[in-house]
Amino acid sequence: MKYKTDEVRLQQNEESRKRYHWYKDHHICVKCGQAEAVPNRTKCDVCLEKDRNLHRENWNNVRDVRNIYAKNRRVRNKNKGMCAKCGAKPLWGNSTSMCYDCMIVQRNATRRWREPRELKWREAGLCVRCGGERKPGFMVCRKCYDILYKQLDYARTCISEETILRKKEWVSLHYFNKPLRYRECRP
Repeated sequence: MKYKTDEVRLQQNEESRKRYHWYKDHHICVKCGQAEAVPNRTKCDVCLEKDRNLHRENWNNVRDVRNIYAKNRRVRNKNKGMCAKCGAKPLWGNSTSMCYDCMIVQRNATRRWREPRELKWREAGLCVRCGGERKPGFMVCRKCYDILYKQLDYARTCISEETILRKKEWVSLHYFNKPLRYRECRP
């Protein structure tokens, strides 16, 4: 609605405010002005349901548009050779999508999410990665053991020997609960 003057607009705002408070004080729905308002609410059931549906529909539309935009932005940044998350820094090392800073943030977030589960599973005598039954003498199940072994093989092709030894030592201590030198080699 367009207003001819500011005075008319202010007058209509004041009337709307008075009407809202009168409806509210008399427990009448402030939206339709017809039905009794739900206790501790300012609207009736019908208007509340309409608002919920409208909000849900609008939120889904906004979320879909936002997701599409974010995906396009990540692809655009990745194609430029920049970090897909922040878009400000170049990709780090062998990473295909993140800079060093974003990778550290992502790792820390994953750790904060994963550590409580791992602790609970460790105390229960289960695999610390998936919660399955452990392989005898190890902290992980057979499936996770195979995955870790493949990851270490892949790491050998990508990084230096010194880094591989540090990674093996860390994996050995954290997942197999044994120092590396005492662990038997896999055939």
